[in-house]
Amino acid sequence: MSSSADDSNVVFLNGLGVTIRAALEGDAPELVRHFNACGGESTFLSFGSGEYYRTEVEEAERIQASSAENNHLYLTAWVGGALVATLAVWAPTRARLRHVGEFGVAVRKEFWGHGLGPELLRRMLDWARSGALQKVSLKVRSDNTRAIEMYQQLGFVVEGTLRNEIKLNDGYRDVLLMSILFPSTT
Repeated sequence: MSSSADDSNVVFLNGLGVTIRAALEGDAPELVRHFNACGGESTFLSFGSGEYYRTEVEEAERIQASSAENNHLYLTAWVGGALVATLAVWAPTRARLRHVGEFGVAVRKEFWGHGLGPELLRRMLDWARSGALQKVSLKVRSDNTRAIEMYQQLGFVVEGTLRNEIKLNDGYRDVLLMSILFPSTT
């Protein structure tokens, strides 16, 4: 089993009181709103405003699935009762691939620069290092220099480039594949 609601705690990041906890099925409506809002605040995500592809029911099922698998993690960050950031790691259930997780993070633009992304990443990396995964990967636009620098500071390396992977109104963007490896504990 991945993280539980009992793992909830409050941290202070740049004076901001943030509650970080595992996603709960009842969070599904707020999560869908969060992703749709984040999609409209930045072109760095793979979807735009209102383009998040899961319904509230599908999101609740996703949360339920994440809590049933020991190689999935779904963290949420709340400020004053409002959802402001998420980080989710998903890994296949097939034996040959279950050691590799891919994650995504979404922080509301109003909360950029407060340390939410790095805090969620550190928690995820501690969880992965504890034996949940041996490799964590991500995709990031090649022009998202702040995110790339943060990932590199945490030990991620570039594995490759997907050319013209994202299409925006003003042209195409490349995407970098990045990952971090942990020694096997078995």
